[in-house]
Amino acid sequence: MIHADIEEEALELVAAAGAAGATARLLGGIAVRQQTPSVEQALHRRSGDIDIAVATRGEEEAVLELLGARGYELDARFNSMNSGSRGIAHDPGNDRHVDLFVGSFEMCHTIPLEGLAAEALTIPLAELLLTKLQIVELNEKDLMDICALLAGREVDSGDAGVIDCDRVAALCADDWGLWRTAGLNLERLDGRLDELGLAVETTVTIAARREKLGRAIEERPKSRRWRMRARIGDRKRWYREADEVDEG
Repeated sequence: MIHADIEEEALELVAAAGAAGATARLLGGIAVRQQTPSVEQALHRRSGDIDIAVATRGEEEAVLELLGARGYELDARFNSMNSGSRGIAHDPGNDRHVDLFVGSFEMCHTIPLEGLAAEALTIPLAELLLTKLQIVELNEKDLMDICALLAGREVDSGDAGVIDCDRVAALCADDWGLWRTAGLNLERLDGRLDELGLAVETTVTIAARREKLGRAIEERPKSRRWRMRARIGDRKRWYREADEVDEG
């Protein structure tokens, strides 16, 4: 039975996948809320869909089978075309869907999803933040998710339960396009932070952690691939358009 409450359903899907032998973890707005329960309410938003990540094709098959057994309608055409990378299951009764990512999160940029067992419910915090920072056309809800993560979690090196700035910096140092988009979005955050109506303490916390993250990204030695792409710069589009992602 599919729960009408989206967060209850999402948590049960993670638990049921685990019982079936698949390490499934949440991403998206539900994951942000699970990781930042104590931030001020203004930073939390309601999600319309459920986003889940797994590491392997075998786990993808197990989760899709689970979704079908729960009453979801599997998108056979999309799932066949994107097997091993993406899957979709529809819940018409609640007018929403489950979006399944396999091995990586691919939208404007590609974020590899490794070490999914590091967190109990969500993908690792560094990757969760990057799924927001990689959005070229950043909207209000994604900006608020970035703020929630920076307000609710420390930015530090490697420890569990923190946003691993070394991991964020390493991924950006190997991909000029990701580095460029993430940098633009951090600049957008700088320009908007004082306008969001957050408590002064929250604003100060976000600003300090954003500065630490930005410093880690800039100080990280860049790969040869990064340096080669940097020569071209903005003269060539460095990101995927939404329709290119939707087509698979």
